[in-house]
Amino acid sequence: MIIEAFALIGGLAVGATASFFISNNKNKEKLDSLNKEIENNKNFISQISSVDSSAKEKEELLTSKNSALENQVEELQKELLLRTKDAEELNQVLSKAKFLEQKNTQLLESARTHEINERKHSVEFKELEDENSVLKNQIQELNVKFTQLKENINKPQPKEIKPVIKKSILMVDDSAVIRASMKKLLLENNFDVTLAKDGVEALEIFPTKKFDVIITDLEMPNLNGFGLMTKLNSDPVGKNIPLLIVTGHEDIHIQTQTSENLYGVFKKPWNDNDVILKLKFLSSLINE
Repeated sequence: MIIEAFALIGGLAVGATASFFISNNKNKEKLDSLNKEIENNKNFISQISSVDSSAKEKEELLTSKNSALENQVEELQKELLLRTKDAEELNQVLSKAKFLEQKNTQLLESARTHEINERKHSVEFKELEDENSVLKNQIQELNVKFTQLKENINKPQPKEIKPVIKKSILMVDDSAVIRASMKKLLLENNFDVTLAKDGVEALEIFPTKKFDVIITDLEMPNLNGFGLMTKLNSDPVGKNIPLLIVTGHEDIHIQTQTSENLYGVFKKPWNDNDVILKLKFLSSLINE
């Protein structure tokens, strides 16, 4: 709009200047014509002044006419002078209009460049805002996770309760009282107990279950403790199971020294603490 305004001003100034010069040229031509006419009148007056008396009147008439023409010439000269000044002012206005038009073109180009840069920066700023928003959400999520982890760390953790695996004991004795007494002791100390009344029954039960320790009496019907130990020592599984002897027999040292997996001999009546300590010791070896 500004450029169009300046173009209009420039156009008007050029049009006015052109119109002025056309009019000014016509005035100059008219002035030259009047000057010629005045000169002709002066020559004519000088010619007729000596011819007759009536020429006097013609001379006066021509002189008057010539005076009027001179006045017109003077006015035309003044008008030409004014028009010349106007033309200079118009030229100055036109030059200023052209300068302002160039200046405005530069400003418009600068404004367009600035607008393009501003749009570009606006797009970049929007992208940065979106990226910043994503980062803020990620930071919030991390803060929530961090808070949860901190709470979990500070919270007392429940102790892992491992299932207690009871050690399985095979108790072999022909006395029901002894069997019942040993069973009570072992159950109170968290052992699993299986009972057999002699060596034969023990060998029948042995393959049906995994035993960690075998406790046996020596003096029993059908198959005594010595026979049971011999059978177990010849078995690939039985030879690796620890044995304990609980007996009322007096002289057992010679016979029991030949059993490699024999870990203890307790005389009846036995000491409960000694039996339990020995079983726990054997259990720890089995755990390893």
